[in-house]
Amino acid sequence: DSHPAEITPTGDGFYFRADDGVHGPELWRSDGTVSGTALVKDISPDFLTPGPGQLLLLDQGDGQPPVLYFAADDGVHGYELWRSDGTDAGTVQVKDINTAGSAYPGYLTAYQGAVYFSAIDSSNDMELWRSDGTDAGTTRVKDINPDGGSVPLFLTVAGEQLFFSAADAAHGRELWRSDGTAAGTSLVKDIYPGGDGLPFYLTAVEDLLYFSASNADINAELWRSDGTAAGTFQVKEINPSGPASPSSLTYVHGALFFSAYEPSIGDELWRSDGTEAGTLLVKDIYAGSAIAVPTNLTAFNDALLFSANDGQHGIELWRSDGSAANTVMVRDINTVTLSSAPTYLTPYHNQVFFSARGPDGYELWRSDGTDAGTLQVKDISLSDGFPGYLTVFQDWLYFSAVSDNFDEELWRSDGSEAGTTLFKDINPAGSSHPQQLTVAGGLLFFIANDNEHEQELWRSDGTPAGTWRLTDFTPIYPQIGYLTPAGNVLYFSADDGQHGVELWRSDGSLAGTFMVKDIYAGSSSSSPSNLAYVQGIGRQPGILYFSARDAAHGKELWRSDGSAAGTTLIKDIAPGSGDAYPSFMTALNGIVYFDADDFSHGRELWRSDGTTAGTTMVKDIYPGAAGAPGWYTPWQGALYFVATDAGHGRELWRSDGTEAGTTLLVDLNPDGDSSPQQLRLVNDRLYFVADDGVTGLELWRSDGAAGTTLRLGDINNAGSASLLYLTDVYDQLFFVADDGYTGLELWSLVTQNLDTEQFLPILLRE
Repeated sequence: DSHPAEITPTGDGFYFRADDGVHGPELWRSDGTVSGTALVKDISPDFLTPGPGQLLLLDQGDGQPPVLYFAADDGVHGYELWRSDGTDAGTVQVKDINTAGSAYPGYLTAYQGAVYFSAIDSSNDMELWRSDGTDAGTTRVKDINPDGGSVPLFLTVAGEQLFFSAADAAHGRELWRSDGTAAGTSLVKDIYPGGDGLPFYLTAVEDLLYFSASNADINAELWRSDGTAAGTFQVKEINPSGPASPSSLTYVHGALFFSAYEPSIGDELWRSDGTEAGTLLVKDIYAGSAIAVPTNLTAFNDALLFSANDGQHGIELWRSDGSAANTVMVRDINTVTLSSAPTYLTPYHNQVFFSARGPDGYELWRSDGTDAGTLQVKDISLSDGFPGYLTVFQDWLYFSAVSDNFDEELWRSDGSEAGTTLFKDINPAGSSHPQQLTVAGGLLFFIANDNEHEQELWRSDGTPAGTWRLTDFTPIYPQIGYLTPAGNVLYFSADDGQHGVELWRSDGSLAGTFMVKDIYAGSSSSSPSNLAYVQGIGRQPGILYFSARDAAHGKELWRSDGSAAGTTLIKDIAPGSGDAYPSFMTALNGIVYFDADDFSHGRELWRSDGTTAGTTMVKDIYPGAAGAPGWYTPWQGALYFVATDAGHGRELWRSDGTEAGTTLLVDLNPDGDSSPQQLRLVNDRLYFVADDGVTGLELWRSDGAAGTTLRLGDINNAGSASLLYLTDVYDQLFFVADDGYTGLELWSLVTQNLDTEQFLPILLRE
């Protein structure tokens, strides 16, 4: 499974990213034939980077062949800007913009014969850059915000102008434009003086730009701009009582269609000709204040195709010519079934594989996101196969399962019925109970019982002969846990019967499987937990962070480089008071974020760079109590998480790592706790489950601002949808939910255009 992605057409073929199983994700090109499909260059030989991204083909003009620009990490310079002419020699880094780490080029956009993008230089400020493909010609356009970076987003060309969203110290996040020069890069308009206008969904319609924005009095409405302050104005106030949150802006045959919210009719389909009078509701698809949630807006033969829920047929395919009469459901495609309760959702071969209850009991299933493409892979057992711990390794899907002849053992599958077989009968006398399947350093590690030994650490190279036990601990239950990949080795905690539960590591060999350090000397346990490997940025080595205790300190923050000498206490966060219990450790830009209790502020958000001085509390979110942060999710250079404060209850927050930059993102339930949970990133959107106090726990999404944080529908009109297992499957969100009629079933959201936020939820049948 090569996972081809970012297919970018050229005149005589196309570029794309793929993994051949030898070089890792790299740049390829093809003319559409087998012989004409080849690796362009092995940019990152260490196999550790996600590969090239944001492929942009730039026309050079004057009869010259186009040049491909993209972001990539060669394992030496970090993520930087690259270019390619389709040959190995002609695929080169354009410039090492950030010599101290990664530049993270983003939003690559062709404009006036050059490529424009956002990037971070050695000052750690993200600003607008341009490049002509040379080192000297790759320069910062303007230092818009010298006090921390303007973070340009959503670069969009409309007519002869380049628009984008940016933030400076004087105006907050507003709409900007550029002609490619510092003097010609300027604020278009301060839409929200004293606050953030938050331009989103920038959409070009001929020479004009349409977008969503907020001013001091009105939240998230439809705006338009010709690039001048006077010509930048709100088109219409759709929702006087709150945000209309226009999204999925799509231009079709002279009209701009979009989804927007108005309290009396809910989230419905609208259209606009750019004037207030010409901005109208197309149709109240879900009658009353219920929410139809039009999504997946797509232009097709001068008409609009989209998905929506009319309250009778569920979310189905619709079309519209802009009139109410001709806005109709194309077909009621999906019907309901009994609850299948899917679990262990796992991406594999461009589909999601999972365990679910069907006519043959709990067995292995797969889905491509369509009703017809949702099938049982194999009936493993006459009763229930109970597939579990689904893990992809060497282009196979490995899992534990119960069969009629072999009890619970290790299985694998290539996605077909014939290719789903017992991999190894580890315990011929009973069940080996394989669990905690983890891939590290080109090997599959797991815990199993071979009858002579209880639960021990095993490894596999993908062959039965190369599958064998690594440990032989004295305790009947050696408490092996926290299997954590770290480059080419595996870290874990275990009790060998002599030293208590301590930190161990393995490279997959017997000699290379050993205790790193007896942190709590003797038979007492340091009980390492919350292991998190933070890969170094640029040339910095990686660090394993974890929570542990020794004879002098309670449960505190530790680090390790894999050696006994390099395994040390970072900081005694709660000196003399007890256990700080650092947990939920999450890496962002070389820093680990976690929550801890210093016994002065309660459990709050902390950060560490691996040094004592660099380990500090970020903010006391709930003074006098505990903010109790959790669900940490790095995104767009910041940390998104859930926390509780005194005024808002448990809600969604974001942090840039500073006290001032740690703020409530949105209060979804003003009367209580919305309790956001299961934060997942898919296609640069944040999805989560929350309760607004009205609809119960439902699916939400955010673009990183309060005005664009929206509920995606009311799956269960009678109560909470009980959403579980939000999973990114090749840029498609799958999850399990209960609509109140069919029980727990598999659902998906399909997005085809990131800039216009198009979604299509589909109920998947057995």
